[in-house]
Amino acid sequence: MGGRLIRTQVGDRYVVEKMVKGGYNLGGGAVGAHHLPWTTTPPATGILSALMLLAARWPRKNARLSDLAGIITDFPQVLKNVRVGRRVVLSEVPKIASAIDEAERRLGEKGRVLVRYSGTENKVRVMIEGEDQALITGLATGIAETIEKELV
Repeated sequence: MGGRLIRTQVGDRYVVEKMVKGGYNLGGGAVGAHHLPWTTTPPATGILSALMLLAARWPRKNARLSDLAGIITDFPQVLKNVRVGRRVVLSEVPKIASAIDEAERRLGEKGRVLVRYSGTENKVRVMIEGEDQALITGLATGIAETIEKELV
């Protein structure tokens, strides 16, 4: 449909920063969307997103919003939170780096691995998306257990 996916670090400030630098007008994440220049605060964007979606579909006669659902492939997602006693650079802990690399290798282009520290808690967040629920659950559990062994 002519759109591009551009990834940023997790967090509204990074999304908005990338949008401003790139001249983009739509961005977002799991908790909300951003519409520049109208708003950058997710609580206001739910209503704005709905209105923009309706405006895009309105000119087409007999167009149903449910038709849009068919163009989205929804992958299962697993999120594990691991409380840690210390923060280190995760890629510098060989066993953790190896577990993450193995998960990325096994998923290939059919999924995504995101391992990061929480911005507000002493936790590491392990998020994996992919086609196969059993596979991503196993990979996320393996990474989480490795982090627990190495950092708790």
